[in-house]
Amino acid sequence: MSSTISSHHSIAGLGRKWTLSAGVAAFITCIGTAETLTVCPVPANDCDFTSIQDAIDAANPGDVIEIAAGTYFPPCTLDTKSKAVRLRGQVDAAGNLLTVIDGSRGNNELGIRVLQCTQGEGSGTVFENLKITEGNGIPWGGNDADIQIKQPGFGGGMYCFDSNPALINCTFVGNTTKHSGGGAYFTRVDFAEFADPENLNTVPFLNCTFTDNTADGDCICCFPDVCYGERAGGGGLCLTKCEYSNSSSVIDSCIFTGNSSPCGGGLFLDQTEERVDADHPLVTNCNFVSNMSAGNTGESSSGGGGLSCCSIRPTLRNCSFTGNATTHVSPDGFTEISGGGGMRIFGT
Repeated sequence: MSSTISSHHSIAGLGRKWTLSAGVAAFITCIGTAETLTVCPVPANDCDFTSIQDAIDAANPGDVIEIAAGTYFPPCTLDTKSKAVRLRGQVDAAGNLLTVIDGSRGNNELGIRVLQCTQGEGSGTVFENLKITEGNGIPWGGNDADIQIKQPGFGGGMYCFDSNPALINCTFVGNTTKHSGGGAYFTRVDFAEFADPENLNTVPFLNCTFTDNTADGDCICCFPDVCYGERAGGGGLCLTKCEYSNSSSVIDSCIFTGNSSPCGGGLFLDQTEERVDADHPLVTNCNFVSNMSAGNTGESSSGGGGLSCCSIRPTLRNCSFTGNATTHVSPDGFTEISGGGGMRIFGT
């Protein structure tokens, strides 16, 4: 199986490689540019690091971290620490992802959340060509102090707070959490930044896949006049309390398949009730296939096998819903059909 790593004009410099375009290579003595740092799963003469986190810690804003094909088992949650860097995995000639980051062997016995951005990262922080798997958002009471995890119970594969990185051609598969966002959880994120025409990354989630992720939290929605508990959901992806631009896609050309949660098996979109009339997310060219909303919560709280929306009205363009379903186990133990196998929008 062949892999592809981007080619660069580079020179050795203080143990690192300076990446230069052909047109400016002659001016290296007076103009610096982004560096490329390389990571391999085992020690190799042509790689700078074997640890992805070590490469992040050594990187400067604008650097590219090329992660070679292979499976990586970080001991702790990978944190970009506010840095505008691009983490880029490898693909084969057919476009299959070859770089896997697996959270099953972390310092916590239940596994670790794989990625997090919590220090104001912007769209210059990019995750590309990565398979994120076996992440665990750590149940309530988990040993979060040892691994410095933020918000235990949220975001099995990835957690973002007040940060808006770009994800390109990434897959989240087999991640889990006890509350919201089995694959990924984004909260209080200003996605409107991506609407800026000068922004090179124009879509937060582009060509990503969310498969077989689970979130087990209770599905509760705040209606405009009253709230019932804390909102939760999104087996594949959860976006909550975020800012949007009506003119810019938030999720484009993504696939949600086989995910499960009591509310929004594939995707859960949530907004605070006071912002119910603000700009809403634009979801384009996405497929929702065989996702499930299933749980033990009240009938009025569960639903939306493919997509569930609370206090928010998204715009969907060229999206398809196939084979999604929703069930509810009543207090007396009977399995019932609950609202919205494909989609449920409520609280608006």
